[in-house]
Amino acid sequence: MQPTLGILSLILLCCTLLTTLTMAIFCYRKIDLLEGCLEDCKCISDTRSSWGGGIIGRQMRMNMISIVMTFPKIMHAKGYISADANMRIPRNLRRQVFWHYLALHLVFVCMIAFCVFIKLQ
Repeated sequence: MQPTLGILSLILLCCTLLTTLTMAIFCYRKIDLLEGCLEDCKCISDTRSSWGGGIIGRQMRMNMISIVMTFPKIMHAKGYISADANMRIPRNLRRQVFWHYLALHLVFVCMIAFCVFIKLQ
């Protein structure tokens, strides 16, 4: 059973590194375009001024864009975005953000399942 666990952990490690790398590249290439679509949103400008342009800052800004796309009604009710702000993001970019975050969450769930599997052994 030990070689199987080792191989699974290496696969999971490679998936983790791959999704993290693709998300970092996506943040550096697409964040300005995404923020341009949401330039009048208070939460986006606040996140940009608070976190800056480093690797962590770009990821935090990307997280805020994801929140705007995921919960537009709540964000509008709180006054952070306008009513149609999330619809100004082009469809292909919305899909790319969705698939990136889906991959990140899937790898996270796999890590949890793998940890539980090891603990039950």
